[in-house]
Amino acid sequence: MHGLLDTLRSLPRKGAIMSCRQAHARPLSARPVAACLVAVMQACMFTGSVSAQPAPRDFDVRTDPAFAAMATPVARYVRTSGRAQRHNRICILGEQAADGSRSAWVIWRRAHRIVLWEPGTNDLASSRRILDLRKDVVASDRDLRGSTYRVTRPWVEQLVARCAHSGAHLDIRLSSIR
Repeated sequence: MHGLLDTLRSLPRKGAIMSCRQAHARPLSARPVAACLVAVMQACMFTGSVSAQPAPRDFDVRTDPAFAAMATPVARYVRTSGRAQRHNRICILGEQAADGSRSAWVIWRRAHRIVLWEPGTNDLASSRRILDLRKDVVASDRDLRGSTYRVTRPWVEQLVARCAHSGAHLDIRLSSIR
């Protein structure tokens, strides 16, 4: 129980911390222990420390009809972003959630961007998640401070590593997108 209290002390939810302190201060019974577990789950979900869903499974975007013609929307995004360079290397990682829904992450490191690409939308510039790697990335879960938009550096590093291993790679040259 002390390890649990130490974990809770690091979380920003004062109500959750108080519930567990009260539960710990009294003899253990079902009600305080249940309250403590609920408080832990709420606190972890609030901070993004625990995912409510299992980790997504990677899939090959080249074989999925929703993403197979990926060169056109990605090249359009590169061209219209204002960040295009002579040579642009893009990695696209497909993810399938536990419920079967699919999406892809478009990683453009030179432009410091990671873009969420969802089926049915080929305009990447209007994505609901365009992460700026210079502004939207924090060091750890603790630094998220309740943000649902920012991501952690380990999450970015894992995404980039997964993409390097199983993603589709595009080389888009400035001359080919005009």
